[in-house]
Amino acid sequence: MQTEQVRIFDEQGTPIGIKSRADVHLNGDWHETFHCWMIGKYEQTYYVDIQLRSADKKDFPSMYDISAAGHLLSNESKEDGVRELEEELGMKVAYEDLTLLGTIADAISTPSIVDNEFCHVYLCDAIPHSVQQYHVQIEEIAGMFRMRWSDFKRVFSSFNEEAHATGFLIEDDQKSDTTVTITKKDFVPHSDLYVQAFIKAVDQMIANA
Repeated sequence: MQTEQVRIFDEQGTPIGIKSRADVHLNGDWHETFHCWMIGKYEQTYYVDIQLRSADKKDFPSMYDISAAGHLLSNESKEDGVRELEEELGMKVAYEDLTLLGTIADAISTPSIVDNEFCHVYLCDAIPHSVQQYHVQIEEIAGMFRMRWSDFKRVFSSFNEEAHATGFLIEDDQKSDTTVTITKKDFVPHSDLYVQAFIKAVDQMIANA
């Protein structure tokens, strides 16, 4: 995976070349990713489905994150990113059925990684009736959980806020129902700019629904 080739960009989004994924994260080059959030409405309440990253992931293991996401390779367009839904969640969704929320810059820096992404952010409202219906890629995902959209926003408003989410963990290749308590620090540390832009875009979509 670290030898995958991705396009790199300058800070203004102009393509400037191609590098391996490993070098991109080492050098902090800007590159493209596909993010798709599963968000839907049941009985007048909006919910968002989040994944728990596998404990074996090199970056941000055992942290909560976007429903499905991945890097776009050098030979792929943003439309090709829809493959992540089938690979990670077992969901066959046409690109035309996604809603583009926008391209949002996201800069994450830790002692081991400098991850500067131009994220093509999508929403899919075709969420299953239950998170149990997801068929996850166990090499990537350790569980899936559903939380109220209002709780998601509240959690990201402060490190002290917490909320419950229901779903399943993968244990011995089997799904185990569970409820978890989540705080902001349990999520992959996406930049405040990314989170605020994402929340604003979803709220605007909900208001116009």
